[in-house]
Amino acid sequence: MLSGMIFCPVSPSYSTIELEHAVKIINPHCIFAGNSTIEKLKKMALEKICNVISNIYEIDDSGSVGSFCGFLKEKTSIKPTLETCNGREQVAAILLSSGTTGLQKAVQITHTNFIAQNYAVRHPYYDDGQHGQETVIATVPLFHVFGIVAFLSNALFKGYTIVLMPRFQLEKYIDTVYKYKATILHVPPKIVGLLATNLHINPNHLKSVKELRVGSSALTVTLVEKIKSKYPFIKCIKQGYGLTECTAVCHMQTPVYGKHCVIGSVGCLVPNVRAKVVDIDTRKSLEANKPGEILIQGLVVTKGYFNNDEATRNTMEGNWLKTGDIGYYDNKGNFYVIDRLKELIKCNGFQVSPTELENLLISLNGIADVAVVGIPDDLSGELPHAFIVKNSKLTLTKREIINYINDKVSSYKRLRGVTFLDAIPRNSVGKILRRELKKIDTNEKFYAKL
Repeated sequence: MLSGMIFCPVSPSYSTIELEHAVKIINPHCIFAGNSTIEKLKKMALEKICNVISNIYEIDDSGSVGSFCGFLKEKTSIKPTLETCNGREQVAAILLSSGTTGLQKAVQITHTNFIAQNYAVRHPYYDDGQHGQETVIATVPLFHVFGIVAFLSNALFKGYTIVLMPRFQLEKYIDTVYKYKATILHVPPKIVGLLATNLHINPNHLKSVKELRVGSSALTVTLVEKIKSKYPFIKCIKQGYGLTECTAVCHMQTPVYGKHCVIGSVGCLVPNVRAKVVDIDTRKSLEANKPGEILIQGLVVTKGYFNNDEATRNTMEGNWLKTGDIGYYDNKGNFYVIDRLKELIKCNGFQVSPTELENLLISLNGIADVAVVGIPDDLSGELPHAFIVKNSKLTLTKREIINYINDKVSSYKRLRGVTFLDAIPRNSVGKILRRELKKIDTNEKFYAKL
């Protein structure tokens, strides 16, 4: 970034097909890769999709590389030069979107985007002031925008000790927290759920933790209460909201322990950001407590998708970014995210929120994880169907689970089936991959009548 180069981090766990898609849409000038990724690159016909074949550099996974600048000097002919750039227009990074609703898109993040984002999260209203006194565990991938901002930028600036984990494994994660006396945990709701419900976790092993910072999606009141009951020493559960197209965070709760953290809210707007909520159909701005699509404007918003003008036009509404998220704000400026616009289930002309049903299901004792999607139906359009991961406590049958939920919701929201799975498919930051669930042949008899 300092030399004007554009970096494009991707997941080392990508399959060959996923890696090929990333290379195709980014079209890089050179690739730096670890040993395992090099093997995947060798299986790809790179000469047919980009001009990078002669500029692939292998970085030893053993950690023997002292510095990136040293690596460039020793192993490559690349000679970065420092130049003054137009921060608002010049791209600093191309980051791949999460791809929860389809193939990933290449999001262009400018130098101004990064500067505005870093200023926002360091603003006195949000800054905890504990510079140099905290230890954090980097569970959020460093190729993801949140990992870049939270760890490579913000945590380093504040002098935090950062402990890196190659991949998330619950037992190893708990051991790492205990060993390094971690004080702040950046976690998606999925990990919060594991911390709250896993019977094998000794709360004393997390005694050093005083704060959870949660992104990806909002926590339920039930889950927050479980965490507070099991880990009373955790002083604050701070939630935020953002997306790759906003350079990570656009809403965040304040760090004043417990005082301004409204359970279920993703917080207030951070500096350099404006937001409005509009009616899904009329696109007119809505007043407080009226749900609609959340739109974002400000210095953190991307300049668009790389080599994809059509996607950029579809994502922007004037100079407002369409988040695709349904939510509302209260009279105090706290925002609440209800669901993804594209994930709403259309049943008999009504819109059904998967998250609403998931929150009811996760409150049942014995359900470890859950996702609800719409299953195509000739008469109704779509029917709500639950995919459930159970633990040893669950004694309810599928029919009993359906009856429990359907007694609590309107007729059009009723579950029409349940499928038990070993795991819910999620991406690297814990977001449910609903498109993968829709591929599963449920072969269910629908118990609930319309």
